[in-house]
Amino acid sequence: MLFQISKVPFGNYTSVSLELKDVCQATILNVGCTLNRFRWIPKNIELINGYSTPVTLDNEINKNFKGVMLAPYANRVNHAQYFHNKLHTLNKVWPDEDFAIHGFVYNKLFEIGESNLTDEYVSQTFIYSYQGDESGYPYPFNLSVTYCLHIDGRLTCKTAITNMYNETIPFILGWHPLFFNVDAINRLKLNFDSVYKIELDDNLLPIGSSSYNKYKQAKFIEDDFDYCFLLNSNVITITDEYNGIELNIILENGSPSFKYIQIYTPPNKKSIAIEPMTSWPDAFNNKNDLLIIEPQQTVALAYSINCKTL
Repeated sequence: MLFQISKVPFGNYTSVSLELKDVCQATILNVGCTLNRFRWIPKNIELINGYSTPVTLDNEINKNFKGVMLAPYANRVNHAQYFHNKLHTLNKVWPDEDFAIHGFVYNKLFEIGESNLTDEYVSQTFIYSYQGDESGYPYPFNLSVTYCLHIDGRLTCKTAITNMYNETIPFILGWHPLFFNVDAINRLKLNFDSVYKIELDDNLLPIGSSSYNKYKQAKFIEDDFDYCFLLNSNVITITDEYNGIELNIILENGSPSFKYIQIYTPPNKKSIAIEPMTSWPDAFNNKNDLLIIEPQQTVALAYSINCKTL
């Protein structure tokens, strides 16, 4: 068969591999539903900067959040507090900071659910049921995440969120894939069409927005990024001309959908995070495109990764 699926231990976790013969291979970990690898086989190149060992993951996941799901909030929540029917105080990942960041699903174990292997695709579903027991977020919800590798080499990540509470719940969904691991990202070209950039204060909390479209035409990366952008187009392209690869991140249309991306370049300037986001930073407080999910309602969002050889 063209497709294969395999499951192997990764320390205390499980690593699931989806492979399209001679084209690409995606590896997902059941902790945080982490996209840990995406190998483009024709060029033998890793397009995801993931965790090389379980020890590295355990030591770093709450520092760099590589490849993980960000839920039920992504980015920062000012003072780690928000109001939804009453004032809530969230746990902090980084106790010395005056904000909460990136939710609490990033290090949770997902149940490995249904697999499908056909002539057209291979897929794996991961399931997480939250019981409402984290400080500051008393709202139970279910998550179902399906990674699907298609015959055209496209990897799709579809997330379904179901509100299991008897009232509405606030929700922000994000993902944190870190792309490439090269000598220097200024050899890569970036192309995305945005409406505006969200301006930030010293704590990277939003204070407004300003028009931004520097990369509407593809150009070499020359900026240090840690900004969120409202998109005018749902495709973000990174081109590695040296290796002859074009990588497209596609935010699937729908209601709701990923309207925003957070772009982040780590200090070593070897990778770039393109993070699909539903909402502004601190949307629990500023309410900008905050998802409000009704009792028993399920909302679904998806993004895809597609690579081609130039």
